[in-house]
Amino acid sequence: MIQDLSAEDLQEQIEELAKPIIDLAQHCGNYEQFEEKLYKILPNLSSKKMDEAVTKCLVLSEMQGRADA
Repeated sequence: MIQDLSAEDLQEQIEELAKPIIDLAQHCGNYEQFEEKLYKILPNLSSKKMDEAVTKCLVLSEMQGRADA
């Protein structure tokens, strides 16, 4: 399924999913505030799950980039 997306489409999808988190990070004064508010918008997302999700996105993005090269 992901292989059917162009690099631009994949980037657009990632940006759309990440936008609320990026906006939150830009408006928090410190890490503790960010973590607290992040938990409120994503209560089932632990730090470990978030790390795993980011790692998967990076690996998939790199694989797609290599395939498109």
